[in-house]
Amino acid sequence: MKNDLLIIFLKKEWWKILIYWTSIFCGGIIPLLLSIEITELINIILANKSVDKMIIFVLIGIFMYALSVYFSQIYSVNLVASFKTKLINQKFNTIMKAYKNVLNTDINNSELSQKIINEAQNMADFYINATIRSLRAIVLLLILCFLLFQENIKLTLILCIVVSIALVVLLRLNNQVFIRQQKVIELSANYFRNSESWIRNLEQIKLFSLFKHVYNDILDNGKELIKAVIHSFDIELSEMFIVSALRYLFIALFILYSSTLSELNLGKVFLIISLLTQFFGYADELKQFVITFQKFKVSKYVLNSIESLETDEENQNKLIFSHITRINISNLVGDKQKSRPLNLEMVSNNIYCVTGDNGVGKSTFFNMLLGIEKNYTGIIKINNECIENINLEAMYNKSIIYMDQNSELIEYIDIQEGKVTQSRGEKQNYLLTHQLRSTLQNSLILLDEPTASLDVQAKERFVTMIDKLRSHNIIVIISHDSYILRQSYIEVRLD
Repeated sequence: MKNDLLIIFLKKEWWKILIYWTSIFCGGIIPLLLSIEITELINIILANKSVDKMIIFVLIGIFMYALSVYFSQIYSVNLVASFKTKLINQKFNTIMKAYKNVLNTDINNSELSQKIINEAQNMADFYINATIRSLRAIVLLLILCFLLFQENIKLTLILCIVVSIALVVLLRLNNQVFIRQQKVIELSANYFRNSESWIRNLEQIKLFSLFKHVYNDILDNGKELIKAVIHSFDIELSEMFIVSALRYLFIALFILYSSTLSELNLGKVFLIISLLTQFFGYADELKQFVITFQKFKVSKYVLNSIESLETDEENQNKLIFSHITRINISNLVGDKQKSRPLNLEMVSNNIYCVTGDNGVGKSTFFNMLLGIEKNYTGIIKINNECIENINLEAMYNKSIIYMDQNSELIEYIDIQEGKVTQSRGEKQNYLLTHQLRSTLQNSLILLDEPTASLDVQAKERFVTMIDKLRSHNIIVIISHDSYILRQSYIEVRLD
């Protein structure tokens, strides 16, 4: 984030920040004063003295505390939202100038937007809330130490040393917090990007009967994100447990020490519990500041990395191909396959027939080309670009056409009257011949058992049709049909 944006914000919103600052500090000082007043009130009640004036002071204090909490909440939300909005506007304006081509297409739109919104929230929360609250915590910790010294110097010294050691240990864990938060950000952006991409391609998903694959893909991404989020809270939960354990331990020690001096009464117990509870509460705020600072560093790094990405138009467009002319496959074998590693080059103007025994992995091979199956070894390149670097979903029904016998084609074909009883193979042929033929140029066409349920005449028409489509396209067929196997297609044997 540029410093001038923060300076401009401070100059414009100074009066809101002043009210917020005042309410935050009042929200800390007033409970401290109330603890002392209530202690005195308890002692007066135990001494059977008049408490009218004390009760009025306590009620006024409670009202002032409620008022300060109300103002701090109102101005906290207002200031964070205002700064977040300015930061988002600045980043989007920068990106629209540097990435005009990206934002005018569908490439990484959701990922960029999700990152900017999430990280702007973290940065705004750090500047508005964490910084001011940490300053308040330091001031009040010093006051509380002074009051606790009056109760017990030795125990207070031990308390300060133990808390200081705990904070130093937390600082040593900074790198872990940073790494875990980075992983959450990456998985979160990836999850929203993939989900939005699948939604955008809903018609193609339905056409190609890919609902099961899409569901599993989104589910797996969601599980990874949930695991990372839970993992990122491990350190915070451990620290919360330690702070709670230390608070109860020192409360017990202070009470036991007071009891040995015969100074223990209800007012003293209340004062000890109140002071130590506030002490550990503010120590926890310092701990939260350290964690928030790590998230802030990650957010700043992410937003700066977005601005510094390569802006060359050719590099921005390399993830999507409008034309496919060559596919190179090296040492390819999937976890679900039983075949030997496959080495193959497929070029346009050819028809390839994938053969092999049932269960050897022919459909898995198709899923690898579609980017659905990712558990494999070896390399797949399209137009000399590794398939991992290509946005394959955006190519569905454009430069990648996939059909199997389960595809719901009926909704995508203007069926002539009397033709509703066509078999799926006939509907598939009709779609390729009449609906897509004019748009199929330099495309990858994947057909899974296309002649199933076709009679001999329909098979002949299919062969004639794909012979016409082979020009400027790569056609890959999975088939056990002896009629197809007799054709002069290039055989790709999986065994």
